[in-house]
Amino acid sequence: MSTETIHIRNMCCQRCIDVVTDELQSLGLIIRNVRLGEARYAPSDKIALSRIETTLNNRGFLLIKNEEEILVEKIKTTTLDLVHRLAEMEKSDFVFSTYLEEQIKVPYRTLSKTFSRHRNLTVEKYFILLKIEKAKDLIDNSILKFSEIAWAMGYNSPQHLSAQFKKLTGMTMQDYKKSGKRKRQLVDRI
Repeated sequence: MSTETIHIRNMCCQRCIDVVTDELQSLGLIIRNVRLGEARYAPSDKIALSRIETTLNNRGFLLIKNEEEILVEKIKTTTLDLVHRLAEMEKSDFVFSTYLEEQIKVPYRTLSKTFSRHRNLTVEKYFILLKIEKAKDLIDNSILKFSEIAWAMGYNSPQHLSAQFKKLTGMTMQDYKKSGKRKRQLVDRI
């Protein structure tokens, strides 16, 4: 049973997976698997790739065909998935670079250089930016204390998160919580 794979930019959450799945099924494709940044389906002589591309473009997703851009998207989706799962992970011996290498099966040096070249941002900085956005989400939508948010985001101390938060947002976590002007970035725009 053969499978076609397409690589997709701008997927950032379960809703994106659901939308891509629904759109591909509405075209009549038999879906094998959809995950962040990628969809696998049974080949079809009746449905051209250009039709799939147009359908997904209409929903804000872009097909990626360049190998380096596919790698960058894998880095982004792997990092984003990690941030979503950080709270449940054992963090005592966690090393981000090792995690990316193991998940993507590419040496970290290659991942880092490719990401920086395409994004004008280091992969480490990208990881931090995602964690700060997740921390904002937790501040906005939970009853967790700042120390619990720091732990959930993989920080060894609330002070470390607090310092990064202030450096990147220009305000303390407490000021952010008190303000009615909660500025959030869309993670697919980071």
